[in-house]
Amino acid sequence: MKKAKGNSGHRPIKTADIEAEAHAAAKLGETGSTEIQPPDWLNADGRKVWAELAPRLSAMKILQVIDAHTFARYCQVFGRWVQLEKVLNDEGTTYESESPHGSYVRSHPAFMQADRLNRSLIQMESGFGLNPADRQRLFAARAAAANTPGLFDPGVSGEKKDKTGAIGVLN
Repeated sequence: MKKAKGNSGHRPIKTADIEAEAHAAAKLGETGSTEIQPPDWLNADGRKVWAELAPRLSAMKILQVIDAHTFARYCQVFGRWVQLEKVLNDEGTTYESESPHGSYVRSHPAFMQADRLNRSLIQMESGFGLNPADRQRLFAARAAAANTPGLFDPGVSGEKKDKTGAIGVLN
């Protein structure tokens, strides 16, 4: 781009940086797909969640390329939560522990971890509109932004101007 515009300041153009940017942009376009790709570090369980949710969120224009790593973290946590839930289904939410004072019923360690992950998931889901209330909030915010006039716009179309003021009388 700088080469096309010219070098008005007569300073040296950093061609290595320009070529690196062009190479990175070309590499993004090599896939030939506009679909948002998961990061390489995402595990198999997270990729399953990604494959199910990412196309839907992308179609609703909620998930953007810049959100890929954040959404991948959500998918990773969701995958771990599913694994822990499977353990709890197989082994139960409690276990008995023997001690010199008798036997105790304790919470399964996976129960505590799953509970923590569940709380994290609830917070993350609100950012991506993954529950009905938050999705409605996102869409309402979009609609309000579309109807809000800009700084120099006269106002929302359909508003009637008050012609009774001093300036309105002159017009």
